[in-house]
Amino acid sequence: MWRNVVLWVGFGGCGFQSKAVPGDGSLSPDGAVAVDANAVVDARLAIDASLPIDASLPIDASLPIDASLIDAPPLPIGCLDHWLDGDPVIAMPVEIMSLSTNGQERDPWISADGLTLYFSRDPMGSTKSDIVRATRSLTTPTFGNVVSPPNLNNDADDRRGSLTADDRTLALSSDRDGSFEIFLARRNPSETDFSSPSNALTTNVNAGSTRKFDPFLNADGTRLYLAPASSQSQHIVMATRSGPSTAFSTPAPVGGINRDGSNDADPALSVDERIMVFSSTRPGGVGANDLWYATRPDLQHDFAAPKPIPGVNSSADDSDPMLSADGCVLYFSSKRRGGNFHLFSAAVTP
Repeated sequence: MWRNVVLWVGFGGCGFQSKAVPGDGSLSPDGAVAVDANAVVDARLAIDASLPIDASLPIDASLPIDASLIDAPPLPIGCLDHWLDGDPVIAMPVEIMSLSTNGQERDPWISADGLTLYFSRDPMGSTKSDIVRATRSLTTPTFGNVVSPPNLNNDADDRRGSLTADDRTLALSSDRDGSFEIFLARRNPSETDFSSPSNALTTNVNAGSTRKFDPFLNADGTRLYLAPASSQSQHIVMATRSGPSTAFSTPAPVGGINRDGSNDADPALSVDERIMVFSSTRPGGVGANDLWYATRPDLQHDFAAPKPIPGVNSSADDSDPMLSADGCVLYFSSKRRGGNFHLFSAAVTP
């Protein structure tokens, strides 16, 4: 398509019209030079910065620009954009049958490449679970190769392993010291196994009489989200620290998320921490416990009013939501089949 870009420049009180054609310096019969705005401009061509530019030359800003003449296609909308815009379209959830047992599976955490899934498993349906890891070679086949990572579990109830983006620091909730507290385990780049979990850097987090559940580490491990539970309710809080070898601060409530009289738990966030998915018993859902999400423009603002995650909640308990790194897959646990928690996934339309 040929388009003419018109530029009025005043010289000595007189105006002339330029319609320059790229590669053609000749003038048209009316003294104008045509410009093809669709022509490709090679940015590597040198511009002589030594030539003077007369800033006093007026440019007529009143000339209209026809936006319909711009041929560039719109940028594609990604799954994370749909979450942020408040309009995610989510397919029917599918149970991850390869991971289901006669017991319980909960607390999924998916790696950035989508190939490793950590979750909590109690294969016999008792009250104690272990953190296990499943892998796959591609993002399309189902998960397999379920193993219990060395050093993480003991005879206690160990729940919800959450890792940093580099998979080197893991947080979990455990009652190995008598009451549920948050523990951290680390591994060096040259190691495949984590160290034994320690609560040395979570003393401030574990203070008080509440039981500490549902840890979630941000990408670099400097922010820890969790949901302490008292006898009255469960709410989502966050603690911070300056680096991987320093202690976390005393947690503070996450703005915009918690609701008085409701249990708010299982926080998981996008990499930029602008999207939070969580579970809640607040009004407006489908069952006793449902999946919700909330967004914020940046870390300095509170989250906007939470919304139910569309298309996934059931009349049974739905918990433990977790987003893939690109926001295109939602993982969660549900009691919708057989009365025990099992893991499900649901695709999000890009």
